[in-house]
Amino acid sequence: MENDISNIILEERIKNALSQKAPEGFTDKIFKEIRLSEDFAREDKRTTKTLKYLLGVLALFIISFGTILFSAIIGKYEAVRTTEENIITGLPQYVDQTLSVILEIFGFSISNLGIIYFLVILIIIFGFTFSDKYIVKKSL
Repeated sequence: MENDISNIILEERIKNALSQKAPEGFTDKIFKEIRLSEDFAREDKRTTKTLKYLLGVLALFIISFGTILFSAIIGKYEAVRTTEENIITGLPQYVDQTLSVILEIFGFSISNLGIIYFLVILIIIFGFTFSDKYIVKKSL
């Protein structure tokens, strides 16, 4: 008998709870939240687009700087070709010695195996970066 009374009371409380109306302005608050999330999504797209443009400008700057540097070296080579032809031929040795000194400062040494390890690590890094960008994000 006591169980029946408690069941009836419980059922009445559930009915009363389900029949209560939402607070005033509830739908307005939900619509406002939806608009805010849409605005944030638009702002994220705009930020991503801006970042892409900045990275493109940076890449263009680096490529143009490299082109200017290369043309300056070639122009210098053409200008002093008759007197000092060793500028370009000695450049790889100079770069090799400079890199060797820099790497020795940090405790590394240049070897074929080290270069292979370095290239494999770079390939793995770029592989994971592009796989995350093109495979994982496209599947979402």
